This record gives sequence, structure tokens and C-alpha cells, in this order.
Amino acid sequence: MDAQLVVVTGERVDTRALSLRERLLQQARELGATAAQADSVEAASQQVRAAEALGRPSVVVLGPCVEHPARLARRLSAQHPELRYVFALDPGREQAVRRELLFSAPPGGRWTALAADSPALAEHLDQALAACAQQQRSRTTLERLRLRLAGRPPLSSAEHRRLVVSDHYLAGVLACAHDAIVSLDLSGAIVSCNAAAERLFKLEHLEAEGLDLASLFDVPASLQLTLQAATRGSPTRGEFVLDEARGARVVATAFTAFRDERDQILGVVAILRDITLQREAEARSRELNERLVTTLESITDGLYTLDRDWRFTYVNRRAEELLRRDRASLLGRSIWEEFAPALGSAFEAEYRRACREQRASTFRAFYAPLDGWFEMTAYPSEQGLAVYFRDVTEALQIEQAQRAQLAAEAASRTKSQFLSRLSHEMRTPLNAVLGFAQLLALHAGDPEGLDARSQLSYANQIRRAGLHLLALVNDVLDIQQVEEGRLSLSPEPIELAEAVDTTTELLLPLAEAHRVATFNEVPPGVAVVADRVRLRQVMINLGGNAVKYNHEGGTVRWQLARDPARADRATLCVVDSGPGMSAEQLGRLFQPFERLGKETGDIEGTGLGLFVSRGIVEQMGGSLRIESEPGRGTRALVELPLWSGGAGELPTALNTAPGELLPFRPAAAPGAGADGVRKRLLYVEDNRVNAMLFEAAMRLQSDVELRVAENGAQGLEIAAHWIPDVIALDANLPDTNGYELLMRLRQLPPLRETPAFMCSADAMPEDLQRARRAGFVGYWTKPIDIEQVLGDIETVCGEGAGPPS
Repeated sequence: MDAQLVVVTGERVDTRALSLRERLLQQARELGATAAQADSVEAASQQVRAAEALGRPSVVVLGPCVEHPARLARRLSAQHPELRYVFALDPGREQAVRRELLFSAPPGGRWTALAADSPALAEHLDQALAACAQQQRSRTTLERLRLRLAGRPPLSSAEHRRLVVSDHYLAGVLACAHDAIVSLDLSGAIVSCNAAAERLFKLEHLEAEGLDLASLFDVPASLQLTLQAATRGSPTRGEFVLDEARGARVVATAFTAFRDERDQILGVVAILRDITLQREAEARSRELNERLVTTLESITDGLYTLDRDWRFTYVNRRAEELLRRDRASLLGRSIWEEFAPALGSAFEAEYRRACREQRASTFRAFYAPLDGWFEMTAYPSEQGLAVYFRDVTEALQIEQAQRAQLAAEAASRTKSQFLSRLSHEMRTPLNAVLGFAQLLALHAGDPEGLDARSQLSYANQIRRAGLHLLALVNDVLDIQQVEEGRLSLSPEPIELAEAVDTTTELLLPLAEAHRVATFNEVPPGVAVVADRVRLRQVMINLGGNAVKYNHEGGTVRWQLARDPARADRATLCVVDSGPGMSAEQLGRLFQPFERLGKETGDIEGTGLGLFVSRGIVEQMGGSLRIESEPGRGTRALVELPLWSGGAGELPTALNTAPGELLPFRPAAAPGAGADGVRKRLLYVEDNRVNAMLFEAAMRLQSDVELRVAENGAQGLEIAAHWIPDVIALDANLPDTNGYELLMRLRQLPPLRETPAFMCSADAMPEDLQRARRAGFVGYWTKPIDIEQVLGDIETVCGEGAGPPS
């Protein structure tokens, strides 16, 4: 390093001063600088002048034994204004010296101060020496310029001072600049360069001077062309690569000419910047971007990105296919303009929520213009929104088809199980019907025959089995209506206490047979909203179970429960003192045909009552649940909507349920008693077996004359010549139906008010309602109850009789 380090130890020299001096002199030699030492201002000044004579700048180090280092530095500055200083302070006097430097430091600011034992001292020395060398190089350049300007008028002292200040300023800029700055003559040779250029070119100052700049690059001719353009006065820029000796670094260059006062070009200033790392980063970025684009273009999901103004900034290939739009027509356009139907839909709501909450949103939505379902995932960022999506229409259809198939298979299994249980339940009573019928037939040829008691026993067994089959059929019909939602309901306010009284009266024979006491503990004045007939059906089922499955001498209590949290509901409780049920039994309780092991006992039932009752209660807006523990009885709880009106607003209870027929009071039958027969009955029935049964039943009624027609035409013919007192019509006939036939019979004047009964196996509530609207006064459901038929005929033909049962 072409500079001198002068160590001033002071007049008071001690061991510490000598040690510091030796260390500093050694560091100077290691830095390649000339080293000298002095003990006074005069000695230091002589060393500086000797170095200046050799064209060598100096750095002065003031050691810790110098009494007043700031004053000494100012005295030296008066003689040598361009000196640089390093104050190596005594740690014990460091603060005092620093305060002194605040007011009397050497001018120009070219100094630094730190403790003499600081490990950074060597670094400060290096920086000071380098700054001196750079300043000397700048002065050399200016000297060359001065020689070129020889013969010009001398500068005034003020101009000289300004030039000195500019020189110092320029030296500082060049020393601190990160970019390489090189001055070139018109041939492209290096005149001077700063420290950054030396590092870039890996050259010392003296080695760089006079070199052709273009020769330092791997393609000299290319840089030479750019440089020539600059020598012609055109600022130029370029990007070139240094040769292998200089590491093949990528350099960005800017060339501009500098001129004299006559605007003549004197040379070129080149500013060079190492952009190797930048270009490598850009290359890596391009590679990553290409990989990313390749990946995004190859994924099977659609992807588009939106900026904060909802404009498309990227659309991948799959998104083009799914959106059926070319990406070029979308980029830069607003999504709400290009896909206006999405405004106000789930798409807009979820996109805005994702941006507002700054979290990903995944959802499914249907977009009508594309006729498809899409699964969307929106990822928010500071730049906007990235949306991944896929068409899931086909997948949803497959999923729905699979669910439908599973549901169908489950329904099929349930149906098969139901039919299997139904077959089992029906075969048991059918075994009794067929078995006892065969016994009766076998004994018919026996000379001795059966006695009357045995015949009655067999008949009762057949009748009991038939009634069980009829109850089974009715329950199955109720199940179908409940499951299909076709249950006919007429909600009305019903007072619970009155409904319990009616139910306990109907169950009284059963309770007496089982020796079970019933208690109505429901307070009066509480009403619920329900269908009267269906509620009675549910209550009879629950009350019947509580009686049948109780023990002899047990009790059944009807109670009311109210929950303050559910003020609009009331719960009817049926509490028995029976054996109770386990948790496992409760889990099986509401399954069709489930009787919890009582199937083979002597307690009658189909196993469908609870299943049907729960469906009925739920369709009335309530709920049914069972609570029980072994040995502690059972509680059936029916929760229903509470009637909001007052007790005085409750309607009078009706004696007829929906589907039942209104009372009928006939006029005197024309021709009755004319031939000694009190009642004439016309029965139109195409089934011969049913007709035989009816004829056999009428033989038990000696005052009834029966005529049977097999179709509607035959019935009209008989009615025209033989005026009946009562008409019974089958619903389905070969040539017509019962409703049309009744209309045609009513056209005969004598039959306009003759009581008519419908006799049919159709037993749905809507069938009964239709019959009532058509003018039938009664409905005999097959299999017919002979006692009911005889009673109804007696009622409608008797005088002062009430309605048919």
C-alpha cells in the first residue's frame, strides 16, 4: 500500500506507549505501508514532509501518552491540511479526550477515535491508509489534468479552494462508492479507477493504469463497440462478462463522455456494477416460474387468480376447458363482468368471506350457465385470490346413484324382512283357521258328528284367528299410510282428561279380565291439538299394552307432565306397575312385529301397535318414547302441542270420527209388510263365496228376505220389480262400481231415500269418506262382522232407531 503510517508517542514514553508503538508499526508493515514514529509535533511534521516529497500520503496515529492529542492534531493540520488521524485513546482518559475532540478536532472530519486496546484498531488503520491511497490516486489524476491544462490562466485563491474542496469530495465519493468507477482516455485505456474497480478486476491501482478496458472482458470487440459510441458523445449502456481470470462475472456498464470548457471530449467515465448474483437469482426465478407454470398447466384442477379488484391475472389450461372460455379473453377482465350470474350467489359470498377473514374457503355450488356443480377452494393473499376448482357434477350423480342404490338395497332388505315377519305372523292364525275348518269338514261326515260345544269352540278359534288377521291387516295399512305420509288427520283441540276417561271406559273389560286397576290423574282443563280418532287409537294401544303386560292386581295411571322449558307442549304419561324392560329390550321395542318374547304366549297382539303409534304421534307434531327399568314398571310418554285457547273454547266431542258415517233416519219403506215380509234386502255381489256367506247370515234373521244380484244390470232389474227396504252394494262389480250403481238406483223414485250400505274390502279412511259423500249410510268392511250387519239392518229398518253402529 503506497502510504505512510506515523506513530506519535508523545514526550512521556512508558512501557505501554512503547508496546503500542511496536504493535502499530508491525500492523503498518503487515498492511504494506511505510512506518515511522515521532515524539513531538515537529518530528511528526518532518516525517510527513519527507513522505510528501516522495508522493506518499500519511496517516498520523496519536498514542495514549500524548497529553493533548486534539491540540497536537490541530497544530499538524495547520501545516498539513490533508492529513488523516487515528486517536488511540488511553481507556482511563477516553471520555475526557472525546469531549475535547467535540470542540477542537482537526478540520475536514478525516479522523477516527477508539480505545488503544480495541481489537478494531487494525481495521481503522487499514481504512485510513486505504482512504489516503485513494485520495492520492485522485490527486494524481487531477495532476495529469493540470499538466494538460498547462499554459491556461492561473486560478484565483477562491477558485483553488473550491477545487480543493471538490477534490476532497470527489475522493470521498470514489472511495465509498460500491460501483466500480473507471476513467478512460479516448482509446479506451484506463487512466484511473476506484477501489471497487480494483476489487472487480482483481488488480492493484498501478496494474490497472494503462490497461485496455475491453481486454478485461471475454468478448473485447463487443465492449469496444459500445465504448466507441460513448467517445462520440452518446451515453451507452450494456451488459458484458469478464474473462475467466476475473471470474467470468456479469457486469452492467454505463459509459458517458466528459468534456472540457470548449465542449471537446477528453475521455470517458465508465460505471460498472457486478450483477452476477442478480442474474443468477433471475435465472433461478425464471426456472422456478417455468416449473410452476408447467405444473399449473398440467394439473387436473382448474386454476385462476384474481387481483384485489377481482380481475383475472392467470388462467390455466384446465380452467379454460371448465369455464369454456379462452384465457386471452379473460385476463385483465373482472370476474363479475365475465360471469355475471355468479353475482349474489355462493361464489361471490364465499370469495368475499375468504378475503375478509383471510382464510381458505372450500365449498360446492351450482353454476346454471355451465349446468354443473363445482367444488371450489379459494386461497386469499395480499395480491388477491387464487381459486382451484373442479367439475363434480358426474361425481355427485354417481354418489347420488350409489346412495339411491344403497337406500334401495336397504329398503329391499327391510321389505324382505318385513314380508318374512308378516308371513310368519299371518301363517300362525291361518293355521288355526285352516286347521279348525278342516276339523269341521272331517267331522261333517262322522255319523256321530261334533257336539254343539265342540262346534262352538272350533268356531270361536276360527273367529279369534280371523280377528287377529284383520287387526294385522289394519295395522299394516296404517304403517303404509304413516310411511307414505298419507295419514288423513283432522287436528282439533282435545281435552286430555276427557280423552283418558273415554279410553279407560273402552279398556274396562280388558282391565277387569286382567284384574288391573286404572286411574285417571290428568287434571281437567288441559287440551292438546291432535286428531281425535288417531289419538284414541294411540291411547288404546298404549293403555292396552299397560294392562296386558301388567301383573294381576297391578295399576295403570294416566298422568300429565309439563316442562317449563317447553311451555307450548304437554306430555301424557301412561304409567304401569308391570315387570318393566331392560335397555336391550327397549332398543328392540319399536321394530315391526317385535313382541319381546311374548309371541308364543296367550297375550294377543300383532307387534305393530307401537311402531304405528309412534308414526301417528310424529305426524301430529309430537313424539312418543318409552321409559322402563326391570322391576320398576314402564312409562309411555306422548308429547303433543298444547292448545293455546281457553278451556271454555274447547269444542264438544264428536261421536263420529273422520270416515265414519252420519246417522240415518229412513222414511217408511214403500210396500213394506205388503206380503208379510217386514224387511227386503237387495245385495249386489259378484263373488259367489261372499254371497253364500251373506245368505247364510240372513237365514239367521227370519224377518229378512234377501235377493242377490251378481252384477249391476241384474241388480237394477231386480230393484225395478222388487222394491227393497235396504240395499247392500259391493264396491267393484264386473260391469260397474258401487258408486255408479247407487246413483242409477236413486233414479228409481221408490229408492231415492232407501238406506244403502257399501260392502267392500277397501278399508282406507278415504274410502269411508267417499262412501259417505256418495250417500251410503254405512260401510261393511270385509271380512264382514255378521253381528254388525244384522244390527245395522235392524237399526235402519226399525222405528225410532238410532244410527248404525
